[in-house]
Amino acid sequence: MENAENKPAGQKNPLVSSNYSKLEQFFENKQLWLLCAITILAFVIRAYYLAITQSQPIWWDEGEYLSAAKHWALGTQYDINQQRQPLFPLLLAVFLKIGISSEPILKFLVVLLPAVASVVLLYLFAREVSDKRTAIISSFLLAIFWTHIFWTNRFSTDITGFAFTLLAYFSLWKFYSSRQNKWLYVMGASLGLGFLTRIGGVIPLFIIIAFLLVAENLSLLKKYWVISGLIAFATVLPYLVWNKLHHGAIFAFFPGYFDAVHAAEKLSHPIAWWVFNYFYQYNGLVFFLLFLLGLISFANLFLGADILIKNKDTHLRKDLFLLLSIVLPVVFFVFIERNAEDRWIFAMVPAIFIVVSKGLGYVQDFLAKYNKPLAACVVMALLAIGAYWELSQAEASIKFKKDSYAPVKYAGLWMKEHSSKGDVIFTNSVPQMSYYSERKINSVPGASTFEQDVARLKPKYLVLSLFDASVPVAYKYPEKYPNMLIPVQAYFADAAQKQATLIIYEFKY
Repeated sequence: MENAENKPAGQKNPLVSSNYSKLEQFFENKQLWLLCAITILAFVIRAYYLAITQSQPIWWDEGEYLSAAKHWALGTQYDINQQRQPLFPLLLAVFLKIGISSEPILKFLVVLLPAVASVVLLYLFAREVSDKRTAIISSFLLAIFWTHIFWTNRFSTDITGFAFTLLAYFSLWKFYSSRQNKWLYVMGASLGLGFLTRIGGVIPLFIIIAFLLVAENLSLLKKYWVISGLIAFATVLPYLVWNKLHHGAIFAFFPGYFDAVHAAEKLSHPIAWWVFNYFYQYNGLVFFLLFLLGLISFANLFLGADILIKNKDTHLRKDLFLLLSIVLPVVFFVFIERNAEDRWIFAMVPAIFIVVSKGLGYVQDFLAKYNKPLAACVVMALLAIGAYWELSQAEASIKFKKDSYAPVKYAGLWMKEHSSKGDVIFTNSVPQMSYYSERKINSVPGASTFEQDVARLKPKYLVLSLFDASVPVAYKYPEKYPNMLIPVQAYFADAAQKQATLIIYEFKY
């Protein structure tokens, strides 16, 4: 066998030369350099805030996911909320089971990594439906997007679910550009996993279905579309079976969202026109103005509607998908749900940022006709001003809410140290206290059942607080039962300890 010493001087190893050539091509691609830089930026920003908020108290929703995870992994007593989708707490349970219990590490694994992956996925999706310039700007906008940064510092299903949304969007359009059926199957699995992460995962599903009804018509009956749908269903099927076995109905989550009572209640509320404010709240003034400018890109969609219907223009189909990605979530939350939070409408964020990027592209192209260096400087200045606003919003929001619900956390940890595993606690901060105390938690009973519940359950503690407030009559229990309820721990809003925000009472029998 010939070895390196026997080769003539100057002769290159073909394998080394080939690898070097590929590496050289990689580093010559400015887009990849920029994407790497943006991805690193996204990671650094989120890792920084993760570090400074690593001890922040959890909120109600976070408590439900973490308590469910502890129930599955460690056997702690907790009643699973049938409205919560299982994938997120199941992932947490897997890590808890193998001994990873640090909140920052758990958040890094199940929230921060999907958040950073979303930056890359948005680039890939935007490149499929637009161009490389739009893709790189869109990924930058997500990297510095204040709402996305804020929720990355919480145990948020919205961030993880958003990654599945982007993967589904990208896979759909990768199928169109490559005509490889495997991408449709990835799309089906992504939509299924997105639904298993949070109920809002149905929104991108409806967006894609609405688009396909226009773009594909009867072509949806083709084998590869049917298989994609079956893969989505197969992904969700184990959850539906579990619902039947555990809750008695395959759609156990349905009544909490879509039954007649909830629907009537929602429709009784005023139309939520204020949801349109999120276009500004997401972007700030500079990016919002660019968004309005970018809307010009949809003009051809209306002018060429007849061509679109005949399936003869790929660019119009892309514009249709982007427009539906914005319009359908807005219609749902304004007219049907009549309520929204910034994280609920993430499904329209990719299209919004692509439109903003197109608006910035129009500015650059116009100025470049007269002075290319000036055009580049203006683009950089607009991005810098917009990024400053986004990051300022993230900084203010994260730090302002970093210590909220701190007394609930401290109380839960205190009761864990001063109780036994079989003890029962009455509190209305049910999921948070369950997570921190690892005890059986019951909501504070009303006056009609208080004495019976105490006699039956023999609780160890009663917690009354301004957080997740109890029924008004509950705050009179200590006065009504002074010999049974003894205050043993309290937390205050002021240094003088005159304004109690949470008091723990111990039952004496």
